[in-house]
Amino acid sequence: MWSFVPSGEMERVSSGAESVAALIEAETGLIIDTNVATEYAGVIEAMCSDPVEAHMGSLATFAYVLAAKKGCAEAELVSVRYGSPVYNGQIIVRADSGITELSQLAGKTFCRPDPLSTSGWIIPSLDLAAAGVDPETGLAEVVDAGSHDAV
Repeated sequence: MWSFVPSGEMERVSSGAESVAALIEAETGLIIDTNVATEYAGVIEAMCSDPVEAHMGSLATFAYVLAAKKGCAEAELVSVRYGSPVYNGQIIVRADSGITELSQLAGKTFCRPDPLSTSGWIIPSLDLAAAGVDPETGLAEVVDAGSHDAV
């Protein structure tokens, strides 16, 4: 089983996974079933379960770190998007909010895609803390949107 983290492009991820699995089968004879988990933690659970439910996982950065720390993941491949193995995130506010600094997010509602999203929460929460906003207590509310596109 090859398990993938959820994405805003679920159909594209699922279709791409099935295409790659078919190519692997054609070249090696190995049959690989694929699935897209409903949340990041689902892939980690599938890889770390006993018995193992997923033998391969396409993990986001922080999800990989968690799975590796549990001893059930080892990086063999890395995604390259737009010619780069790294990516960026943004914190976006309404144009008329008057917010120009991260410290001004204190007491505001923060919408994140998933609590294990590296670009959508892990790094922004570190940036908020560095700006003096405790991500656990300094925000009015943290809303889990379920995907990057939903944010």
